Amino acid sequence: MSSRTASIALLWVVLMGCSESTETSSSSGGPPSRDISKYPEPLQRMIGQGIALLQQDRAQDAIVVFEKAAKQFSDLGISHHFVAMAYSQIDEVNRALEAWDRALALGYDTAELRHGYARALRVLKRFEPALEQIDLALAFAPDDLEYLYWKGFTLSKLQRHAEAARIFEQLVARAPKRFRGWMQLGRARLDLFEEDAALDAFRRALAIEPGNEGARLEIATILGRRGDWEGVLQVLEPPVRGGKTAAAEVHFRLSAAYRQLGREQDAERQAALHTQIRERNQQELRRQGEQRTIFLEAGKAALERRDYDRAIEEFERILIVSPDHEEAKKLLNRARRLRDG
Repeated sequence: MSSRTASIALLWVVLMGCSESTETSSSSGGPPSRDISKYPEPLQRMIGQGIALLQQDRAQDAIVVFEKAAKQFSDLGISHHFVAMAYSQIDEVNRALEAWDRALALGYDTAELRHGYARALRVLKRFEPALEQIDLALAFAPDDLEYLYWKGFTLSKLQRHAEAARIFEQLVARAPKRFRGWMQLGRARLDLFEEDAALDAFRRALAIEPGNEGARLEIATILGRRGDWEGVLQVLEPPVRGGKTAAAEVHFRLSAAYRQLGREQDAERQAALHTQIRERNQQELRRQGEQRTIFLEAGKAALERRDYDRAIEEFERILIVSPDHEEAKKLLNRARRLRDG
């Protein structure tokens, strides 16, 4: 195997965990080989090219590469897996699921695949089957903390809060510096009406990321319900010291706390900042909407005159402003396909 192919193969193992594959390739009926060199070198090169494009956030280009690979090596499940990975990156989840189903039908099954499948189902708000898939991922990799996190998250979405809390307790016990674990544990405890435990979890999260306004707001909400307005100020004043601005919600909560404490001048100042930030955000949304319309029409016009490079440029501009713009994603994919033949 060439040094270039070897480096691609190594990148594949590191990024995608392909050593977990159960894809059958041995005619003897023994356990599947974990040597990725069993795959044809052209496929390995195409996978390497596609991975490089994904790392550059060029998912649409990666899709073109991976679909060519899947067409050329249609009998190998791994080729369909990477098609699914690329579609998943741009939230084309139904196409991703179709590709993963093809991979599974061919005997390709990994923790990475099951984790991706679960994510796609969560996007579709199909949480029961998503939980089944994340359990299958954990069966491959029981010590993977990311999979454990998403199991807890999915249980929360299913309103199984006690089970979710147990999962997040396991997570923070094994990874006490994991900010998201503490935040989700706090929310699970709140859903169980365990305010003291929730407050402790949010405070632990804030200790890990002192600049995180979400953790500060969760703590302030609990303290506000308890009438501890001085406590609210202690939590929310640091981000705005020295005249700094924060999220609109921070200024809104500060205004309420100052008003409860009879500090009307401070309350009015924070209320004015809250209004100012909200209006600025709304203006930005309107500006982005106008930009999207201009770029979209320019891209469509370029497509009609077969100026595919210009069309791609216009659709990419939209996705910089609005990464979830479905029409722009589809048109961008179409323009690239037409350009690349």
